[in-house]
Amino acid sequence: LKLLEHPYIQPIEALDFQLDKEQVVVVQPFSILGSLKDIIHGVRCVDNWDYKYCYHGSGLPTFNIQKYGKQILEGMIFLQSIGLPNCGHVHSGNIVIQKETCRISGYENTLLGYTNRMFNFLRKVLKKNLDAFDTLCFGHLIYELASGRMLDAPVPTADHYKDISDDDIIDILQFIFNTDDFPTLKEILKHSFFRGVDLSTITVPKVKKSPEVRALLKSVKKG
Repeated sequence: LKLLEHPYIQPIEALDFQLDKEQVVVVQPFSILGSLKDIIHGVRCVDNWDYKYCYHGSGLPTFNIQKYGKQILEGMIFLQSIGLPNCGHVHSGNIVIQKETCRISGYENTLLGYTNRMFNFLRKVLKKNLDAFDTLCFGHLIYELASGRMLDAPVPTADHYKDISDDDIIDILQFIFNTDDFPTLKEILKHSFFRGVDLSTITVPKVKKSPEVRALLKSVKKG
């Protein structure tokens, strides 16, 4: 788990296999701000999941999309650099927010053999280029951050672009999607959309174990 220490990766405090119940228990720090999806929809992380995402959310300001997007890209590239398979689980519900910082969670699902719900949806445009799966997931995330709603097609159509008013966001989306040979995450990071974002000015908060997390850790270790 030490290999996964990174400012834009949500740490795993404990991992336990309960074979008798066919369950995997993953313990991660709690963030009161919730996920990017909660921010998009203007809801609390503790609200009922069944209804809090039923309505159209609000797109975020372009600077926030640039800042969050660059942090997420840095985290995804880090996961690739340590040899983790394509994460495939990057979406707004798996990005935890702490102050100004995004942290990727859900990456352990790849190691546990879980397939992203988007895989069958996207594989028809990926064809044999399965390495681009994370690229498409990131593109879907940028679209949702800008429009306030999930992209309901593998790649944006002309009608989808009508939901976005900022030409710079349209430009980065077209760079990601409008090609037969999708760009790599590193190529996206070098795009002018992210070039002016200085992450060194953002203070990354330290992760502290809450009493609830410490109690859950003890129960997992006993279990």
